[in-house]
Amino acid sequence: MTKKNIILTLKHIDYGKEIHIMKLFVCVDIGTTGIRSGVYDEEFRLLGSGSGRSVIRRGAQNEIIQDPEEIYTETARAIREAVQASDVDNSSIVCLSFDGQMAGVMGIDKDWEAVTPYDSWLDTRCSDQVSFIKSRGQRKIIEKTGNIPSYNHGPKILWWKENNPEVFAEIEGFIQPSTWVAGR
Repeated sequence: MTKKNIILTLKHIDYGKEIHIMKLFVCVDIGTTGIRSGVYDEEFRLLGSGSGRSVIRRGAQNEIIQDPEEIYTETARAIREAVQASDVDNSSIVCLSFDGQMAGVMGIDKDWEAVTPYDSWLDTRCSDQVSFIKSRGQRKIIEKTGNIPSYNHGPKILWWKENNPEVFAEIEGFIQPSTWVAGR
C-alpha cells in the first residue's frame, strides 16, 4: 500500500468525528500541439500528470485536419498516465473536466459518431467562404459579435456544405474535439 493510499484509507476511518473523503479531479486539455492531463486534489495540488500526442495532418489546398479516433485514443492515454502517476484510488475521482481547441469543427451524426475529421483552426480551405461571408455581412457580424468573419465555425461549416454535400447530409451537428471526447 502506498503512502497516498494509506492517507486516503485513514480519511475513511470513523473515529467518532466527521468523515472526510478526499475528492479528486481529472482535468484534460486537448490542444493543438499536445494533449495534457492532470489529477488534482481538493486544494488543486497536482498529484500526477500525463500526456498524449496531437497528430496534425496537412493535405492539399491548405487542409489541416486531425483524426477524431486518434484524438480520443491519445486523450485516454493522457488520462490513464495521469491517474497511474497520481497513485490514488480511482473511486476518489469525482469529476472529469475537458477543454481544448475551439475554432475548428468536426461533424458528428445522430449517434455521436464522427462523420468528418477535426477541421483544425489552422485549416484555411474555407477562404472563399470567409470572403463570401465578409462581402455579405461583415458590418452586421462586427456589430453583433465584435469580431470579423475568420477561419472558424461558420465558414468551415459552409465549406463542408458546398464541397462535400454527401458527407454534409450525414452531419447532425458540428462540435469541438473536447465535447466529442467527453460525450463518449
